[in-house]
Amino acid sequence: ETLEIANKRVELARKEDDPAKALELTSDAESLMEDAENIFTSTKAKDRALSQDIANAYHEHGRLLDDLG
Repeated sequence: ETLEIANKRVELARKEDDPAKALELTSDAESLMEDAENIFTSTKAKDRALSQDIANAYHEHGRLLDDLG
């Protein structure tokens, strides 16, 4: 669920016309992705699908930051 919210923030940031609001949304997304990563690394059972979802979220976040300049 945390990753879904992070991905939604990235999606909203891509559509945002105001660069300041877009950066705020990406910052929120990054914080949520870090939370998801911390939860993932603290669990004993490593879920490969979740690991891939986290990697994808970081990738999209990075692409958005590149687009924002």
